[in-house]
Amino acid sequence: MPQATIESPQTPSRLFDRAGVRLEVAQDVIGAIISHFAELIGREREQGAPRQHRIAEAHRLISELKDMREELDTRQPASIEAAIKWLAPFARHLFANTSDNTEAYRRATQFDQANASLRLEGQVMSIDDLVVQARVADGLWTTEQAVSWYRERAKQ
Repeated sequence: MPQATIESPQTPSRLFDRAGVRLEVAQDVIGAIISHFAELIGREREQGAPRQHRIAEAHRLISELKDMREELDTRQPASIEAAIKWLAPFARHLFANTSDNTEAYRRATQFDQANASLRLEGQVMSIDDLVVQARVADGLWTTEQAVSWYRERAKQ
């Protein structure tokens, strides 16, 4: 019987790279949000008269999310953590049970109505806009915090 060579086991620090695990978490969060918009596209296409603008908007948001996912790099762990911190509450918002927090659902519905009005004027919401709206709707941010975030972004 041939002699098998046994390699020494890797040390725990080399076995699992924290940045790699966190990258998978970030990709899963982004994937969950993408799946929400893909489901929206599917529901729209099943309608007798699909609303093409909603399908196009969902495709645009999916493309934006895919770009974000592709930019993640294990050599930049801070950007991975920032993506998780920014997008995870939005993913939770998208998949929350509406009966769990009726006030949040009411506020989210108001944002949806405002977005529909803005869409008629040609303004589209980005993923960042939807994240801010979800944070306000869920009570994670006040409107003042949202305004402050937009002011800081405008300075950049």
